[in-house]
Amino acid sequence: MQSALQKTSFLLILLIGSFLYVNFILKIGDLSSKWQLVIFCLICVPVILLRLSNLKKILLIGLILSIPFTYLDISFFHNPKIPADFRINISITDLFVGCFLILGLYKIFVYKNYSVYFPKFLAIGVAGLLTVSALSIMNAPIKLLGFFEWLRLLKMVFLLVVILNVINTIDDLSLILKILLLALIIQSFLGIAQHFAGGYLGLGILGENMDIRSFATHTRIGGTLGHPNRLAMFLEMHLPVALAVLLFYRDYKMKLLGALAFLSGTTTLIFTLSRGGWGGLIFSTCVVLYYFYRKTQNKKLLLRVLFLIVAGLSILAALFSGPLMDRLFTSDGGSALSRIELAKLAMNVIKKYPLIGGGIGNYVFYLPVTVFPFKLFEETAKVHNLYLLLTAEMGLLATLFYLYLLFTTLAKTYKRLKSCCANFIVNIFLIGGLAGLSSFAIHCLVDYVDINRWPILWVYIGLLLVANKLSFKWVR
Repeated sequence: MQSALQKTSFLLILLIGSFLYVNFILKIGDLSSKWQLVIFCLICVPVILLRLSNLKKILLIGLILSIPFTYLDISFFHNPKIPADFRINISITDLFVGCFLILGLYKIFVYKNYSVYFPKFLAIGVAGLLTVSALSIMNAPIKLLGFFEWLRLLKMVFLLVVILNVINTIDDLSLILKILLLALIIQSFLGIAQHFAGGYLGLGILGENMDIRSFATHTRIGGTLGHPNRLAMFLEMHLPVALAVLLFYRDYKMKLLGALAFLSGTTTLIFTLSRGGWGGLIFSTCVVLYYFYRKTQNKKLLLRVLFLIVAGLSILAALFSGPLMDRLFTSDGGSALSRIELAKLAMNVIKKYPLIGGGIGNYVFYLPVTVFPFKLFEETAKVHNLYLLLTAEMGLLATLFYLYLLFTTLAKTYKRLKSCCANFIVNIFLIGGLAGLSSFAIHCLVDYVDINRWPILWVYIGLLLVANKLSFKWVR
């Protein structure tokens, strides 16, 4: 009797399970490709985690690798009628950050003496930035949009907290270094493939933009970040780290990986046709070479390295001289005039709301209906200067808080590099991170990103501070 009951129960469960499975497959088929990929990842992740003993390692890998794939998110509220990204969303990166936050809260409650690392100067800068940006919502034409953008900024702060507290050993830094190189290589090869495919690979699900941008007769590529200038900024922050690996790492396999990352990344940077990115690469390369000479005190070795880098860049320039020459010497007056007009519009908003700005994320609503007599930009064009945009949206106070936390991080790194650290991995992060973050700060004078939408900025701020902290354990 019991055996028959067990068989009946098994058949019943099998029938119900089969029914649910078939309906699940049919429902997935009706969803967009992005949702299908998200559901697939949600199914696979628990299976992968069950087979991996090192949860921290897999979460770190997922966190860093997911950052450039900007389209992998789930929108909970969206209003397509408003000419802005009017939505609240959770990205794959947010899910990894959330996992780390849950693990951190568990440690705090279980281990009473567990402390959170967050430097005092950073707490002041972040608290000021969050407070002033929240106040700016009072002036926002669409306050709900301002609130959504403020939540994005809060997510960047959570990401920073995770980076500062999860990465706490040299082994962690070594792992992150490999992941950063892998992320750079992935974006580089995608960008190179885009260039030779005419600008689009059909990877819209990963963030690739279907609107192909061009200059003269040359296609500009954006990787999975959706825009050539965004990809250029991503590359210029990673390339100094790759160069530092090539010069300072002691293992030849890692040196080869660094060389591959630097060569492929530089090639992709050329294809973005971003002059600001090119200038940033030249600046950051000079910074890395300066510290290479300081560490080695060998002029002959420096000259050899310099010769190899110049020779390599010259070969790339010769191979792709067409887009380089056109971008550098073809008249681009229309773009320059547009940027001047956008800067004037930003100044008008700043004059009206000097202290707390016109509302975080609401800059586009201060643009007139017809911005230019010629259509070079979309109607939602933003001023091509991060500092003007930040001041227009959040005011002078927010800009000062942002500059305070950015330049204090750079100053602390510069100060640490004056002393001798015996660990080459720490040195790679200090030198490469300083060069990359500095070139990004300079590039932002002629271009912009929304700091609440640019997680790699907060990752590098966190990595520099972690490297600073670990460097004290390795002082000679």
